[in-house]
Amino acid sequence: MDDAKQVRTVVISYARLPMLAMSVLFYFLGASLAHFLGDVVNPAQFFGGMFIILLVFLFSGWIKGYYDTQEDMQNRLGLEAFSPKAFLLAKKLLWQGSLASLVVAAVLVVFMGVQRLLNVPGSTLLLLIFGISYIYSVPPLRLVYRGYGELATAVVLANLTPALSFTLQSGELHRLVGMVTFPLTALLLAFQLARSLELYASDMKYKRKTMMVALGWQRGMTLHNILVLGAYVLLGAAALFNLPWGITWPVLLTLPLALGLVWLMIRITNGAKPAWKLLTFMSASLLVLSTYLFTYSLWIG
Repeated sequence: MDDAKQVRTVVISYARLPMLAMSVLFYFLGASLAHFLGDVVNPAQFFGGMFIILLVFLFSGWIKGYYDTQEDMQNRLGLEAFSPKAFLLAKKLLWQGSLASLVVAAVLVVFMGVQRLLNVPGSTLLLLIFGISYIYSVPPLRLVYRGYGELATAVVLANLTPALSFTLQSGELHRLVGMVTFPLTALLLAFQLARSLELYASDMKYKRKTMMVALGWQRGMTLHNILVLGAYVLLGAAALFNLPWGITWPVLLTLPLALGLVWLMIRITNGAKPAWKLLTFMSASLLVLSTYLFTYSLWIG
């Protein structure tokens, strides 16, 4: 692979396209909650907030890449013969991309503020999202390699993003937001643990302190199973506290998939040959399907 292709691979990889796609899904979930509670979804607020979120996440991903070492890039992305010239060019483009994303996001925030499309609760949540995304990627805190990166990502994506979308439409928070998003936060955190398990040996070797490394693989795999099953406990508790049954039961249909995922993780723990692609696929499917079923039931409920 020549230098240009390597640089392109680096820039696209640090854009974290799957995360951007998930952010859109979670953002749409928040607007669906507002619709369910009787608010009329304002297109300008909806799309303005969504573009700001996407730009903030782009900034966070690209600035993380800028601060990664050449060795981090090469081993994380599986690049061969990653030349110093390509590394320096990649860093330059990552810096420029992160700066451009931040500037455009700031312009959109000012525009929405001038047009009175950005209320106080929404502004507070947006500031919180940016703050966590910043310390996730940028030294000295850099949560991504301190064992808290997965937790920060789960909170920002599955909790704060839907909450922002909801408050932009409603002007305030509602207990229904937490009832829906906390189970999804658990599933998102479980997905990240499952995905990082394959890279455990590499992360240990290069001293990248992910949550799985911080916990150790045995405790990390146990926590994964607790989170998957705990998501359904949280869902059941929400139903007891008056989460409408029409929203609850569709998500319960994913329970067999969750049990299959836990069984697969237990097999790996007991020494079975790891099926990494199947593990990642099942974990991602459980998260996406649960989020979709929540969203669908909110629109038809």
